[in-house]
Amino acid sequence: MKRLNFPLTGSNLERRISVDGEYGYLLHLIRCGIHGQTPKDIPDGLSFRKIYDDAMEHDVANLAFYGIEKLEHKPEKELYHSWRSRRDLALVRDINQIFAREEIRAELTTKGIPYKELQGTVIKKLYPSTEYRTMSDLDFIVERSRLADCVPILEQLGYRIKKIGEYEINGFRAPDIFVEIHTDYFSEGSDYYGLMDLSFSETAAMDGESELYLYTVLHTAKHYFSGGCGIRRVLDMYYLDQRYGDKVDRKTIDAVLAKADLTDFECQLVSLARAWFGTDEQRQNISSMEQYIFHAGLHGKRETGIYNRLRKREKGERITLSTKVKYTMSRLFPGDVVMVRAFPVLKKYRILYPFCWIYRIFRMLCGKNRASSVLDLKMIFRVEDHRDPSLKE
Repeated sequence: MKRLNFPLTGSNLERRISVDGEYGYLLHLIRCGIHGQTPKDIPDGLSFRKIYDDAMEHDVANLAFYGIEKLEHKPEKELYHSWRSRRDLALVRDINQIFAREEIRAELTTKGIPYKELQGTVIKKLYPSTEYRTMSDLDFIVERSRLADCVPILEQLGYRIKKIGEYEINGFRAPDIFVEIHTDYFSEGSDYYGLMDLSFSETAAMDGESELYLYTVLHTAKHYFSGGCGIRRVLDMYYLDQRYGDKVDRKTIDAVLAKADLTDFECQLVSLARAWFGTDEQRQNISSMEQYIFHAGLHGKRETGIYNRLRKREKGERITLSTKVKYTMSRLFPGDVVMVRAFPVLKKYRILYPFCWIYRIFRMLCGKNRASSVLDLKMIFRVEDHRDPSLKE
């Protein structure tokens, strides 16, 4: 298996993770917590405060606490209470989100709106306890033609609605409940848009487990190559691999991953998940991946995402102006997969392509998300061909 062209290379973490560094000890706490084991005491020279800050950055502080509470020598009182409050907050939020989820599911079913659930909403059921897997919002997909019907449903349930572009709505309701209703697995600007068949039929090509597995790999890759995916998504992969690894439709999944150039990415992600949270001693070319994940945190850095996309297209040693121009043009004038899915009329009337491209560009540069789109376009030409200076080879 070849090594992926990650933005980082070289690491002192080629061996199995041990408790000899803050991130290593954080993983040790999580591993012990999810398996009900007692962790080793913190090694000399490590800081509980730094470990807590790292756990907060990756949104796994609640999980780490299940290891912390078993320690004989615990953090100082104030920090220990802060850590416990993160666990308690996760418990309360999980209860509220479960209630909100069931409300929305019931209303969508009553109104005859087919839907799919995404991300943590489904994956958390694979964890030993659902509050282990925190999530910022509830994610659903509905047919594009039924999106408008979801607005009164959420409003009736007490949500304030915000429309995101033409194909997504977000809702918020106290206390701290966020809902996102999408009309596709990925937005049309994503590299993975159109790779998964959006079918609500009971005779869909893929079973639910395979669909969840494939979507999780693609979604993790989206975040990874957009700047960072965090420890939590690797743990998602661990539980998916444990539950469905030998049951999924490998033929279909392998074909999609090959088309997305993610075959090696999946192999390394699964290897990393097993090494961090399972019993797999075989660490296959994952050192640069884990260092990158540690550094990037849960949401990563925008500049890193742009850099990764440019590096993926550049075959030479340096990112050239030509590569930047070609990438910009691909963002402004995407191909059939993106355009036909966004404008179904193009299936029959290809002569309308120029008008649809112009409309799409106008929407990008003048719509609600114009600030984000313009910032991305500017960053493409600001990116320098060097690695993040805060990271040491």
